[in-house]
Amino acid sequence: MTEHETETRTHFGIDTQASDGELILRIAKGNTDAFEEIYQRFARPILAFVHRRSADPVSAQSAIQSTFISIWRSASNFRPEHGTASKWIFGVTQASLSNSTEQKIREESEEPPEVKTDTSATKHDQLTWEIHTAFERIPTQEQEVLSLMYFAKLPQEKIANQLNLPLETVNMHARSGLSRMATLLEGVESIGRP
Repeated sequence: MTEHETETRTHFGIDTQASDGELILRIAKGNTDAFEEIYQRFARPILAFVHRRSADPVSAQSAIQSTFISIWRSASNFRPEHGTASKWIFGVTQASLSNSTEQKIREESEEPPEVKTDTSATKHDQLTWEIHTAFERIPTQEQEVLSLMYFAKLPQEKIANQLNLPLETVNMHARSGLSRMATLLEGVESIGRP
């Protein structure tokens, strides 16, 4: 290798610098190495995304499995000209979650939920609901960035690469999302405050 050549890092035999879109296109051709790389890149963010939207661990796990099966089966439906690969993947995830939730509802009997008598648990549930509701009200781009920052614990540089956005845009979405959340949560009582 000459001094002007650079070594390409690989993971599962795939150039780690390959974009998510390139990997999806390779998956459409049956490339299992590309699928493994997408799994490595998106497993944690998808897990965070699904757990944020589903209180039922069985439905969440089913949605995660269904997501990756759907990515493998429907990669040929991905069109880069219609949006980024990460948006397509999270769209597949949302569809899988909806299907899992609908299936769970059909399977469950009509038993009433248990009533909690622990007031600290009730306050915690209320606070969790308030935060979740506020989060759902901020723009999708801000949700994606904050989800990857706080649930997947990715640094902003990796988020920028994963979402194919400039770092400044990721910073702006993070600040804006946190600011909107703070505004939406004004007056919400936290646990432990009188």
